[in-house]
Amino acid sequence: CDPETRLEAIIKVTQWIIAGSTRLLCITGAAGAGKSALQQTIAENCKADDIPVASFFFSASDPNRNTTKLIIPTIAYQLGTRISEVKDFITNSVERPGNVPIFSEPLEAQIAGLVSKPMRQLQGQKDFKYPYIVILIDGLNECINEDSQTELLSAVKRSLLNTDQPFRVIITSRPEQVIRRALNPGGDLHDLAHHIQLSDEYDATDDIRRYLRRRLHEIGDRRGGSHWFTEEDLEALVRAASGQFICAITMIQYISEHGTFSVVKERLTKLVRGQFTSDDDQLASPLKRLDLLYAEILSAAMKKYKVNHNDGSDGEHFLLLVRIYHINCSSGFTFSEPWNILGPRIEYRFETLNAILGLEDTGHELLLSDLGSLMTLNSNELHVYHESFSDFLDLESRSKNLFVPSPHAYTHITKRLLQHIIDYSLTEVNSELSLDEREQHPTCKSRPDSFQAALKYLPLFLKNVPGIDSDLSRFTLEGGWDTVDRLLPSMYEIDPHSMWYVWGEILSLISARMKTQYPDVAEAMSEFLDKWRPQFREWSFEAGRKEKQSVSQT
Repeated sequence: CDPETRLEAIIKVTQWIIAGSTRLLCITGAAGAGKSALQQTIAENCKADDIPVASFFFSASDPNRNTTKLIIPTIAYQLGTRISEVKDFITNSVERPGNVPIFSEPLEAQIAGLVSKPMRQLQGQKDFKYPYIVILIDGLNECINEDSQTELLSAVKRSLLNTDQPFRVIITSRPEQVIRRALNPGGDLHDLAHHIQLSDEYDATDDIRRYLRRRLHEIGDRRGGSHWFTEEDLEALVRAASGQFICAITMIQYISEHGTFSVVKERLTKLVRGQFTSDDDQLASPLKRLDLLYAEILSAAMKKYKVNHNDGSDGEHFLLLVRIYHINCSSGFTFSEPWNILGPRIEYRFETLNAILGLEDTGHELLLSDLGSLMTLNSNELHVYHESFSDFLDLESRSKNLFVPSPHAYTHITKRLLQHIIDYSLTEVNSELSLDEREQHPTCKSRPDSFQAALKYLPLFLKNVPGIDSDLSRFTLEGGWDTVDRLLPSMYEIDPHSMWYVWGEILSLISARMKTQYPDVAEAMSEFLDKWRPQFREWSFEAGRKEKQSVSQT
């Protein structure tokens, strides 16, 4: 939490840890209410007070933190490093005899074996000295599987609450179905949990005022204008935030983003004058105010991008590209089973995605350069500052005329994969050149790894994305399959995986689909597959044999 903010909530949580009548505290609140910041502050305070604490922060956009797979090993590891006496007991559970590793057990068995049992063994020693052991679980709603959320709550109840051990468990979440069902009368946790509704029970207005005042002074100090805003300006921003910290944070990021001091003042004036507001419902919901700010920032970036790139498409292309990069770096491009066998989560490196989309090597930086108040680029990652902006992009009810449905992103990527292969045609380059040699050839600007990525996942997109049959027909007429035919051997050298047979089988299904409306395409694909199917079988057999050999050696 920002200095001198959320003091009432911090004090109440701290008092609960020391003297609470329950051993479970559930804190719910809307997006941007400050739940994660509160958890982080509690964790730091516990550490400063020598109270053992372990934490896990779910994140929907992080594949390592959007499931329950790693939560119990993470908590056990942290407890083992912070309570040295329990480390050996945890190690014994990990090294137990048997064929099933404890990390493969259900959550309840993992908690019992890695947390509850080792702590009970430590409690049996006469010099046990830990009256409180705090476990923090943040953002339950960002675990992407609701059944996993329910399983985790059940495991916590059975293994940590139904004992005489000194655990204090704090779980935060948006008030969504799983947590609400558990806390409501008759729910599994109703009688076991103390419930704080952060957005309802604590008025954050004074905290937000302190935060805004401090940050505005910091902006002025950096730019040489210590008296650049008035008390009336400050109060206007406080009202606009409507008690939601994420609104205040986003406004400061918007005001202070790169630009001259005059630009900074102009942005403050826009916010103060309410130029992002609407008369609809008087914008009673702070989420609506936040969405108006998101829309203003996104629209301004779109206009600037159009000017710089002579984009005559009324901004749709800019919004489509932003959506593609957001999907790529949040959930990845995903397909339902069994068609996800080649790639359950397809996530391209920026350089590769730039090439596929026909952009320069730094195209993603230029595209997102004016969205710095909403997201940041770090190495090969795009990080959205707050999940509420991801929700804004995902929901038409929030982004309205700026909304781009995810199927449109999938369709555009599929068409670009086809075009990328056509652009990489060997008619321009000696067919005897390898992929690495092609990279150096003056007539070929595309990266070999981008062609590899385009080819590897092409069948998945062709099989699952509707409305691209005419593009596949053009691809065939322009010699796309000839290009694939000539470069498949080099592809196998780069990526000798065991799925080539499946790769061919998916193309067979697509060929059958094309027979009625595009018989010439189906015939060309059938000829290609008749030639390569035996080779696919051989490659898959060889790759599978090597994989088994490697596993056996391991």
